[in-house]
Amino acid sequence: MSKTFYLFGAFLLLQIIPLGAQDTSVYFSNRRTEIGLNITGVLANFLNAEGSNLPVDPYLFSLKVVRKNTFRLGLNTKLKKFSDFSDGFNQRTVREQTFQVRAGVERRIAMHPRLLVHWGGDILAEVKNNRVESLGGFGQATLRNNSAGGGLGPVLGLQFALTRRITLSTEAAMYFMARRVRERQDFDFGPPVDRSRTEYVFNPYVPSSLYLNIAF
Repeated sequence: MSKTFYLFGAFLLLQIIPLGAQDTSVYFSNRRTEIGLNITGVLANFLNAEGSNLPVDPYLFSLKVVRKNTFRLGLNTKLKKFSDFSDGFNQRTVREQTFQVRAGVERRIAMHPRLLVHWGGDILAEVKNNRVESLGGFGQATLRNNSAGGGLGPVLGLQFALTRRITLSTEAAMYFMARRVRERQDFDFGPPVDRSRTEYVFNPYVPSSLYLNIAF
């Protein structure tokens, strides 16, 4: 994953190249809309980069409406279903559904005609529904895990202009979240088992995700 940001660092080195007298608004105007795509996974596969234990920004899409203050929105959804024989005997069917959204405000300051620093804060919401069904010699068992929660936290990031309309960006964040988790286990033999708990999670995200942004 770190190789991705060697590439990003190479782009940032372009800032030391003399660009002449230029107005910062040539690359970052005060009224624009930016749509971003998280390309970290694509670059990691392309560069054959190894994974990391550090948390990675999970948001796939971003939207920024730039005015005096910039409104920011992030969205991520995941739908996944697969079946396997996890232990060689019991067939397992897994269904995963995730929806995550964040919204906030940021301020921007130009450090260079091509380089921008932004800081601000987000509020978050998250819903996850997971279901695992196991079918084997001892009958069928179903495990459901549902959670919903929210949080908030500050962000700090960099944005580098490749052209007037195309930029690369990355950022760090410190998100605190609280979520309610409910688990239920159903068996062919015996009563169901219900459990619930409240989790408090602090997630510091280092600049390990790279966004490709297009401005309109």
